[in-house]
Amino acid sequence: MKPYLLFPSGFKIIGFILLVPGFALAYLYFSQNYTLPPPTGRPLFGFYPQASYTFIDESATTFIIIGLLFIAFSRLKNEQGAVHKLRLKALYWAVMVNCFWITLFWIGEFLNDVSNIHWVNFNMAWVTVIYNLFTLLLLFIARFYYLLYKHTKSKKNVILWFLPYQPYNLIAKIGVGIYILLLIATVFIKINDKYAPFMYLLPIFLLLWLASWNKGRTNFTTVIRLKAMQIAVYINYLLFIMATWIFYDIDYLVALFFGLLSLQTIFLAAFHIMLNRASKMEPLFEMI
Repeated sequence: MKPYLLFPSGFKIIGFILLVPGFALAYLYFSQNYTLPPPTGRPLFGFYPQASYTFIDESATTFIIIGLLFIAFSRLKNEQGAVHKLRLKALYWAVMVNCFWITLFWIGEFLNDVSNIHWVNFNMAWVTVIYNLFTLLLLFIARFYYLLYKHTKSKKNVILWFLPYQPYNLIAKIGVGIYILLLIATVFIKINDKYAPFMYLLPIFLLLWLASWNKGRTNFTTVIRLKAMQIAVYINYLLFIMATWIFYDIDYLVALFFGLLSLQTIFLAAFHIMLNRASKMEPLFEMI
């Protein structure tokens, strides 16, 4: 398998350089309450309202995300074939672990609403929403270099783990369909508020969809799945960076909450679009 949508190898050094101002600005902002208002004195972008507005958090977030992207997706000098397969498999693993954590968070929110026990408090929600910006890339980098180290020692193939198509993929699709109907009902029809907590269960069905085989699976569809995952990560982080500079105050918080589901949604769309377009080219694909 040829390297796919990677930055030149030199970008890894640029990534580490970008992390320096990124972490420095994050430290100044969160530990020292350092602020730098815009020249006009008016908030243009960002999370915080005018009284505490600053460019520091936006700049720190952007530097860190771009730096981690460059480190994660810069081509290795010897990256061909088996090494690139390790990269895509490590990415799949990192996405699944990150989505599993997000699903647990939403289950906790659901239990908050249907019981008297606070399974998720404000601090846990804040950490999950904010650090979701970075955890996926950190998990991927750690996993990839761990697999690369093991590969140099033993040359063993890494097996991808998926749930069977039946019943998990079918359950996922039915669950997402029910959620869409509930969403339509909340917009056009007055429904009882007691059904609102069930909206938190959508991530469970998205996770099942991501983790289960598609119907008629082949090595060809696995290649498409992994490439679609990489494209979805790129698009998702581009949207994160745009949201960081466009929204502020509560709008940014809402955007980050949507970001907990955006990667899954983008991946499913990209996967099925790519699978449909590439189905006639199956014999030309290298098997994974």
